[in-house]
Amino acid sequence: MKSFRLDTIWRYIFREVLSPTLLGLVVYVLVFLMNALFELAELAIKKELPIRTVVELLFYFMPRVLVMTIPMAILLGVLVGIGRMSTDSEVIALRASGVSYWKVLAPVLTLGIVGWLLASFLIVQVEPRAQYRRHRVYDKLMYSSDLRREIKPRVFFEEIPGMILYADEVRQGGDFLEKVFLYQSGDDGKEFVTVARRAQLDYDRRDGVAHFYLESGTTHATSPADADSYQISNFERQMIVKEPDEAFRIKSSLLARPAPKNFHEQTIPELRESIRRAEAISEPSVRARVVGTIQSLLHERYALPVAALVFSILGVPLGIMNRRGGKASGFSLSIAIAILYWVLLSVGQNLVSQGTIHPYVGLWFGNVTLGILGIVLFLMRERSEAVRLSLPVPASLQRALASLRRREERRLDAQSVAAAPPPGTPAQRRSSRRGRHAARLTLAAVSPGGSGDRPGGSSPGGAGDVDTEADTQEEPSHRIRSLVLGGLAVVVGIASLSYSPFVLVGLALLAIILIFSTTLDRYVLRRFVAILAGCVVTFFALFAVYEFIQLIDDLVERAQPMSKALAYLEYRSPWIMTQVLPMSCLVATFLAFGVMSRFNEVVAVKASGTSIYRLSAPVMILTVAISTLGYVNQDYLVPYANQKAAQIKDAIRGRTPRSYQSSERRWVFGAGGRLYNFQNYNPAPIPVLPAAGSGTFQGLSAYRLDPATFDVRERVYARTANYVGGIWVLRDGWQREFEDGRESFETFAEKRFDFPEGAAYFVSEWKSPEQMNLSELGTFVRDLQRRGYDVQELKVDLYDKTAFPLVSLTLVILGIPFCFRMGKRGSLYGIGVAIALVGVFLVTFSTTNALGGIGLLPPFLAAWAPNILFAGSGIYLLLRTET
Repeated sequence: MKSFRLDTIWRYIFREVLSPTLLGLVVYVLVFLMNALFELAELAIKKELPIRTVVELLFYFMPRVLVMTIPMAILLGVLVGIGRMSTDSEVIALRASGVSYWKVLAPVLTLGIVGWLLASFLIVQVEPRAQYRRHRVYDKLMYSSDLRREIKPRVFFEEIPGMILYADEVRQGGDFLEKVFLYQSGDDGKEFVTVARRAQLDYDRRDGVAHFYLESGTTHATSPADADSYQISNFERQMIVKEPDEAFRIKSSLLARPAPKNFHEQTIPELRESIRRAEAISEPSVRARVVGTIQSLLHERYALPVAALVFSILGVPLGIMNRRGGKASGFSLSIAIAILYWVLLSVGQNLVSQGTIHPYVGLWFGNVTLGILGIVLFLMRERSEAVRLSLPVPASLQRALASLRRREERRLDAQSVAAAPPPGTPAQRRSSRRGRHAARLTLAAVSPGGSGDRPGGSSPGGAGDVDTEADTQEEPSHRIRSLVLGGLAVVVGIASLSYSPFVLVGLALLAIILIFSTTLDRYVLRRFVAILAGCVVTFFALFAVYEFIQLIDDLVERAQPMSKALAYLEYRSPWIMTQVLPMSCLVATFLAFGVMSRFNEVVAVKASGTSIYRLSAPVMILTVAISTLGYVNQDYLVPYANQKAAQIKDAIRGRTPRSYQSSERRWVFGAGGRLYNFQNYNPAPIPVLPAAGSGTFQGLSAYRLDPATFDVRERVYARTANYVGGIWVLRDGWQREFEDGRESFETFAEKRFDFPEGAAYFVSEWKSPEQMNLSELGTFVRDLQRRGYDVQELKVDLYDKTAFPLVSLTLVILGIPFCFRMGKRGSLYGIGVAIALVGVFLVTFSTTNALGGIGLLPPFLAAWAPNILFAGSGIYLLLRTET
């Protein structure tokens, strides 16, 4: 009978920790896979990948993610499961029945062993092969795409080496082109410019050969340095064959045979062989760094899975001691411990790669430290209770201690009475009102009717007689404080250099404070804001840890200091905040209203005549303010911070930092059929804020095309060109004109031209879309569109600037009806539903963005469709929810 009882207890404890472990695993995997899901959705649509290839690539991402998340999920499961048992006094009941903490540890340790074995199998056997195959698949996809599908009308196509293609119309997916401009450059410096009415393209993806079948056109052949070598030939039909360049042949040959593996793709025997070869390096410093790097990777494959065992041991005493923290506290504590572990592991890897410490110290320090801490806490917990239960205490000492305790209690009571405010004062009224409000909420939580014995049925939002008077007395001062705070925010905004964001935030805060003036609103908001703050910190920490993990290998490989990674995370923080706010708002909504439903507070609010629309109003309006703050963060902080973060990341990964000062667009369409091309641009040597385009253009060519036929009417070439005082000054060049079958030609040493476009039209500041605000990106898109560049993806990015800040509001609208339909299910259930909704939304968002990027959806619809779809679904469900 006893063995059966213990066996039942074992299964019960195992189930208690298994459920939150699986839920935590799903949450962590989804968070870590977010970027991969965006990449896969975009790649699948642009490359027209079959479902099998997409699933294969997703499978190759999973091993590394699971290795990182399995220990974290086990720690979360143990803290939540054991913490729930401790909160409900089930651990005390087990102890009272003679069950020791060792019996509680046994099922938890079994879960840790399972996690250790699974993580070891993944990191040793699966992950190296998965990384190798993923890189091979990506390489093949890059060189197996059909170029015809990437040709777009009125957009320069530069994917074929040595050739520039421009077509006014593209039909049947790139097979047929109209009004074609084709530029080719030879190895001897000769240039061929071909214009044709129509063209057909045939491309073989296997050997990289492109065949162009041209109709009704002209070819201009010349060497710009030799003006007399100009030749013109007309044709009715012509075929141009473009062979693949040497880089394509080399890459194709490499893909045809097994590629060498890097250290991350090598198995353990291959890593040991690499260490043996690295020890033969003659240079001591290089040998120490290479050997240290390989050893850090080798020991990581053994040390990282052991974290599952360590966390299972550490979680038991922490879960028992966390009696009043609840599940949210267990979740936060698990994140904090995981961050500590990753920091210790990362610092150790960095020091081992530099040859500073031994691998056993650097890679195993975190496991040993946390393992010893867990064992000590467990033994202290076991022995402290044993001592407390069996320690003999003399009766006289017990009476003396009891007398001392009663005396101290009387002294504290006397101090409380002396410190209490006199009756009738405002402080006393506020205190009594808070006490009545707390009692009323307690009554609502235990009373099905939610109204107690009062005829009017008071509730958190109800109208009790005394409470109404107190609220009425407090409301004017509350509104005065609101006006003062909002006014100060607006004044600060107007006085600042860039006042627009501060005015928006100030007005939003003013409106919110004025609206949320009832007891019910403040009660709901206090709970929502407290949970939201915890969610933001938790998810921010998760994202930061993941970003940090992505840099570990580069830090180790290049022996970079940890300060660079911390600087990168500092500048990456605004972007991380934009990513975590939507998920945090949704999870906080589920937890806030879930707790109210579980304690019958929603029932009490309904019984008092308040609908769920009014109950959820403060949360939705506050989310509008959060969306406003999100827009301010995205439009004013993120662009600059992303620039700095990209520069630091380039330095960490050994790349030359990108210059964000200028970008040269060497093929540009202008007004009136003008087409410009230049070989190089040298900025002005003046170091004090030179104007854009004030430098020297080398090898400038200016074409004037007939808009109806695309025939070349004029061509101007200059070895150098400058833009001075609104006039182009061209030097050492020539000019040819073709009108009505006649040709005119002249050379010049220096000549002035009044082209419609200035120098700044060709050279402007270069930034990626995430490094520009809404205004800059809009100007950039219009500028590129005038020049004949593809702006489809940039238009989607432009509309994303306004759509993404409202994702928080969209998810809250979608989540509120689910909250009121959950009933009394636990908070973990709510978190699981919230994470599932976030995952569905992100997949939809990335898919519509990818469809918009290739032109299958209008840019506005590609950016706004997820918000419209999910917010509409939420409103529909909310209207059908019992109010």
